[in-house]
Amino acid sequence: MSKEIYNMKRSILIWVFAFFITNVFSQQIVIKPITDNSNKNAPFNDDSSLYPDKYGVYGESEHEPMFPGGDKAYKKFIKENLTWPDKSGMVDVKGKIIVSFVVEKNGLLTNFNVIKKLYPSFDMAVVDALKKSPRWHPGTIKGRRVRVRYSLNFDFDIVDE
Repeated sequence: MSKEIYNMKRSILIWVFAFFITNVFSQQIVIKPITDNSNKNAPFNDDSSLYPDKYGVYGESEHEPMFPGGDKAYKKFIKENLTWPDKSGMVDVKGKIIVSFVVEKNGLLTNFNVIKKLYPSFDMAVVDALKKSPRWHPGTIKGRRVRVRYSLNFDFDIVDE
């Protein structure tokens, strides 16, 4: 009799185990992204890199900030407003300065940060010129103005004559 009970318990355990295994491995996990379908025609990929940091500043935007008048106007502005410090005593200086800043929703430039430095006086000359900048066209995401961090390169090549 005990052998019959043992076999019955064993059969029940096998059936329970088989039922458990088939239920666990037969379930499909479906993950649906939450999407905003209000603007289906926008050629903009809304991914995680487009979320603002803790200060509400985006690293990129659908429409990037732009100097008023475009590249040609920007180059003219820099040429007229960038005053280089005295170069006396500097021989064969070559390098790059990279400055990042935030283009605010109203187009003002704030939060300047020299990412790649050359010489302090040259770094400050670049920042000072950018502070004189007129208001930019701000970056936008889905038609809404947003704060965007932007970076610019300034190349130097000073050769003693």
